[in-house]
Amino acid sequence: MLHLMDNVIPLFATPITLFTLDISKKEQDNIEKILQNLEYGATNQSGGAGISKNLFLFNNKKFKSLHKKILDCVCTYNEEVMKYTKTKFKITTSWATICNHREESERHKHCNSMYSAVYYNKCSDAFSDILFYNNNWTSNNYDLEAKEYNYFNSSYWSIRPKDKLLIVFPSSMYHRVSKM
Repeated sequence: MLHLMDNVIPLFATPITLFTLDISKKEQDNIEKILQNLEYGATNQSGGAGISKNLFLFNNKKFKSLHKKILDCVCTYNEEVMKYTKTKFKITTSWATICNHREESERHKHCNSMYSAVYYNKCSDAFSDILFYNNNWTSNNYDLEAKEYNYFNSSYWSIRPKDKLLIVFPSSMYHRVSKM
């Protein structure tokens, strides 16, 4: 007798990996202080979200430890999740975004890289979710009601930010910050 799950193949799945970074309270506070003192400007998108004017934050020596931890996670994602051979990746750009109450970002992807990462340093209940979109889902063909949403039938997936959370994903994956 065949079991259904023996025949389900998550073909061409897009893995999003969540890491909790090992960062001390002192380092977390120092990162937060820097982020709060950055100069932010408007993005080239509507929705109200802002972006740091400095797009190379990891050039700041105060971010050296965070930079290394994020790069280590990207390499772990590449080798352990994607099962590619060891590669010498480098982070080409690094910026901060700010999204105040009732602001959001537009759905977008990052075409200039293989992987992207989003780090949440300190979070509160006022933080908006990040949404990831299923590029294979065709909503315009059928409008079926799901009795339970899962990885196979969802047009998007929402992740709630938490302290020290790092999300690594393919840069080709559409995502956005939702409105709070």
